[in-house]
Amino acid sequence: MKKPMFQVKKNIEEQLSKYIDNNILTCLNNFDDFKKQGWEVNFDNPITKTSINLKDISLLLNFDVGIGKGDSIINFKEFSHIADVRLTKILEATNKIVDFHLIEEEWTDLTTLSGYDLEITIFPYKNTLTYSIEDKKSELSGETYLFNFALDFS
Repeated sequence: MKKPMFQVKKNIEEQLSKYIDNNILTCLNNFDDFKKQGWEVNFDNPITKTSINLKDISLLLNFDVGIGKGDSIINFKEFSHIADVRLTKILEATNKIVDFHLIEEEWTDLTTLSGYDLEITIFPYKNTLTYSIEDKKSELSGETYLFNFALDFS
């Protein structure tokens, strides 16, 4: 049974938050660059809130970090970022694709797909269709955003 769109969106938000929470210290090299320079670093576990909005993705990271030497300590608590990715639009297209395949497993609704301002490529392989959705209006780190998913009909 297919999940409603809001549940899928909520699930993706939770996965993104969990991924950031689990990997932020790796991205920051566990603050080793600061420690090598003699700085003391203390921090609490990060807690990220991700929101997939209409035209972007917003991230709010509650991450209490203290960096200092001796009596001089600087504290940081919240960090935020907005990613210019239209994931809502991509998920809407994905939802339409899945809805259509639930009715017509062997066909693809090219008419509906052409109505999106997204580049959608379909790769058939045996009993699977892989969709690659490129959104030239969405960028991460200067690269066009690419979303891939597969449907297995076996």
